[in-house]
Amino acid sequence: MRKLSFSVLIFFQIYLIFLSIKIPEFGGDFFWHLRIGLDWINKGISPFVDHYSISHYGERYAHLPPYLFQAFIAFIYNSFGLELTSIIYKSMIVSLSCILVLVFSRKNHIPFEYSFLCMVMILYTIAWRLVPRPELFSYVFIILFIFVIESLRIKMSFYLLALLFFFQFLWINIHASPFGFVFFGSYIIEKIFLAPRNKYFFKNISGWAFLGFSFLLIGFLNPLYSHPLAIVFNFSKSWSHLITEHRSEYLINEYYLTFFSLTILTMYTILKTKRWYALIVSVVFLIQAYSFNKLYPFLFVANSIFLLLSLNEISYLDKFLVKEIKFRKVYFLFLGLTILSQFIYVLNYNKENRDYKELAVHMPVEAMDFLIDKGIKKGKIYNNYNAGGYVIYRMPEGMRNSIDGRTNLLYSASEMYNSVLSTVAPSVLYDFDKKTSFDYAITYYNHLYDGSFETLLRSGVFSLEFAGKYSAFLSKKDNKYKAARLAIIEPGCLDEGWKQKIEEELVLANKTHKFDDLLPSILRFFNSYFKAKDKPFYIISNNMDTIHSIFELRAMSVLLERHNKLNTAIKMYQLVPANLLTARDSIYLLELIVKSKNLEEYKNITLQHIERIYSDYYYLSNREKSILSNVLSKFKDDKNISENKYLIKMTQNLTVDLENYRISTKTEEVFKYRCDKDSELVFTSEEAS
Repeated sequence: MRKLSFSVLIFFQIYLIFLSIKIPEFGGDFFWHLRIGLDWINKGISPFVDHYSISHYGERYAHLPPYLFQAFIAFIYNSFGLELTSIIYKSMIVSLSCILVLVFSRKNHIPFEYSFLCMVMILYTIAWRLVPRPELFSYVFIILFIFVIESLRIKMSFYLLALLFFFQFLWINIHASPFGFVFFGSYIIEKIFLAPRNKYFFKNISGWAFLGFSFLLIGFLNPLYSHPLAIVFNFSKSWSHLITEHRSEYLINEYYLTFFSLTILTMYTILKTKRWYALIVSVVFLIQAYSFNKLYPFLFVANSIFLLLSLNEISYLDKFLVKEIKFRKVYFLFLGLTILSQFIYVLNYNKENRDYKELAVHMPVEAMDFLIDKGIKKGKIYNNYNAGGYVIYRMPEGMRNSIDGRTNLLYSASEMYNSVLSTVAPSVLYDFDKKTSFDYAITYYNHLYDGSFETLLRSGVFSLEFAGKYSAFLSKKDNKYKAARLAIIEPGCLDEGWKQKIEEELVLANKTHKFDDLLPSILRFFNSYFKAKDKPFYIISNNMDTIHSIFELRAMSVLLERHNKLNTAIKMYQLVPANLLTARDSIYLLELIVKSKNLEEYKNITLQHIERIYSDYYYLSNREKSILSNVLSKFKDDKNISENKYLIKMTQNLTVDLENYRISTKTEEVFKYRCDKDSELVFTSEEAS
């Protein structure tokens, strides 16, 4: 029965991991890693110099890139193609992790249930961010390091030390991580200060210190002579505010139940078994992870191994936890929680990625296809941060991009900040273009939409040429889609006078687009709307299953408001996935709720969107702030809403901001949108002042 129960658990674990491996999530960084690797092994282009960006072309990287990883995935790609490259790499990491645990457990006679518990924990940790990036190798190296250090703690060996030195050399050249130095340094500290010295190896402290110093020098054994520890000291904390993976609330929420309880239990078993180096490692990781949440998975993998080793030495739990209860019962309880957590994780957290199986949903595939089909070979591309890696992967050699995931390797925090701001502020994009003179723009509007598409259209810097189902291509040619531009950013501007222009643009769009692409779809909607006799009925009777973008739903809501169908417009807006809404949409929705005079009915929605706007407040334009100020003032008589902490903070910020720009008494005059202009820049506070 016991073997049967373990067989079921093993099968379930394999099934969950298989789901994670098959999720078509590449991550934007994978693509620039792949392009660098392909250019190196196929064309001999140096992987240590930038060949792709506008601002740093020809410069050497500030730190060591993971060049061996890049070559590795390029070799796989040349043989198996894109999708299989990801699956093979992720499967290899998962398999190696399991094999290492099983081999070491067998060698050290660790009971199977302990090793299985450890494997479940490790696989769950890895599955959270199982994207084909070089840091996946770090999970394997962490497991290797702990097992070798444990063997060294039992019996010192020059062979094992040499093996550890070799692993560290490989590690820094595959993924320039400082973790190996943390592990070995903690071991040296334990030997010098916290544990009896082995008189048969080093008879005094200087011998251990020399060993630690020698290990530290391995960090310079790379083509750039760049030490991984330098990255830690030079890595600005401002990055943690710019890159979401360093402050991911999802990570904390997903791990909280299983792994923070694991950390507490691990700390207890570490103290019980006097594994001082493990305690030092855990404390260092916890301190660093407080600033950069991305480090938590590495801490939890290490803790899983530490727990495995410690539990092997503890037969019963101490009365500090539960007096005289055999570990087996606690083990099954803990295992059940882990399996349940992982099941919830795979089926819910990764639901989006499993549902959106097309690469085009995640990356600007359609826009790059359009660029390549047009035969464009040279030029400067403006792109948002998340699209940068894929743009590098697909763009011809004569083209350059504006930003990508090579953050601490190439770009400064201020460059990253300016790039992020340019995706939401038309005036910043305008200034960025004046300095850089872009030729084209690539962006997308998927489940990770950042508002850049609308910003590009609002700025007047670029004209729309192509808008597929998920991504768009813009250039600096004459604006041939004026009606479509308004339909996307200001649908309220379109009236009967635009009928002929809409028909002309629809004919033009049908020549270069597929039927369900955004551009022909939204033009077709307005064309049918103006022809319909009962316009509100036409809007409501639309098949919502065919609507795939926020822009069509926004247009429907705006037109319903025009026909005084406010409640229907609000409900229509609620059909939009929350992660697709921009702050501008949330502000507009609050306007609709105020006009509907049904504050009580929509209280929960109101509070939800106030909180959402607050999270993006920093990126609001002054035009949006003025509209928001006017909307929020309407909630002052409703106690349930007016006492909301986010509303109070925003109201205070708005008062100060609008006062500073001296526009608090001229809101309507300065910020009223002009439908006859191709750019709203002349109406921003910067231009008005």
